[in-house]
Amino acid sequence: MLSLSKNKIFETNILYLLCLGLFSFFINFYYSKLGSFPIDTFLHFDSAYRISIGELPIRDYWIVSGLTVDFIQSLFFKIFGVNWFALSFHASIFNLLIAITIYFFFLNLKINKFKAFIISLSFATLSYSISGTPFVDLHATFFLLVATLILMQNLDSQKKYLWILITVLFFLSFFSKQ
Repeated sequence: MLSLSKNKIFETNILYLLCLGLFSFFINFYYSKLGSFPIDTFLHFDSAYRISIGELPIRDYWIVSGLTVDFIQSLFFKIFGVNWFALSFHASIFNLLIAITIYFFFLNLKINKFKAFIISLSFATLSYSISGTPFVDLHATFFLLVATLILMQNLDSQKKYLWILITVLFFLSFFSKQ
């Protein structure tokens, strides 16, 4: 009987994660197709394209924001090609990751699974879909948020890999937008 209830809990988590993942990915993907802000939307498109052809920021051209978003976007361009899909996919993946991180954070606080799910859905709706495409402010904020959440839950931890991860996330946040 105990294993049956554990399976039900596991299935509930999987269902919530699946719904949350699909929703957070596709809501951002949908909104990324509705329009663009000429300066903000194409800032990383151009810079990431230049990185993908071998040029380096600062050495070969001037950038107005941090390096992180441009280098991450250039990886998406290398995988999916230089197109709008790759730009939208990047932001949608980040929206998915931040929504799932928020969900697990609330579960670790012993919040009811359904409430954690609803809060995470709300966060996914309001987080990256406001721009739809990679944006320095959002990347910086989300890297910092994830690092802070990990830090809050592991203040007394002796696990060195967590402290390394927190440090890396802080640096990624800083180099997204100084």
